Amino acid sequence: MIVRRRVRGPYRHVVVATDFSPASQPALETAIRWFSDAQLTLFHAYEGAGLGGDILANEAWKTIANDQCDSFLAEMALEPSVLHRLHRVIDRGHPEVLLCDYVSHKEIDLVVLGTHGRSGFLKTMLGSTAENLLHLLECDTMVVRGR
Repeated sequence: MIVRRRVRGPYRHVVVATDFSPASQPALETAIRWFSDAQLTLFHAYEGAGLGGDILANEAWKTIANDQCDSFLAEMALEPSVLHRLHRVIDRGHPEVLLCDYVSHKEIDLVVLGTHGRSGFLKTMLGSTAENLLHLLECDTMVVRGR
């Protein structure tokens, strides 16, 4: 856990950053269990095949990302009450930029990241992106080790 701000109460808005890999599941499970009263957001940024492209290609990438999210959540078999309160943010762009921007504009208290726990500390969730996020995020950050 990296604490950047002085604790003044319970976390109110928690974001779980995900790439929809198995390493992200324990991060979401931990956030649901530990922060049951917080607003929970599942955040995914995808880069697609370059950040340019036409409208049809952009819509195809968005559909793929949303389908991956649906599969990820279905595989976890979460309770309907949890699914109902879980806000999804799926956007196209560079994960570091989008997540840092989201955190600063939405008053996020905590970001939860998943890791495989292999060598290189966090070279997992989004590759070196997750490690970069530890340095870039202005809010508290929790790293949850995968199974």
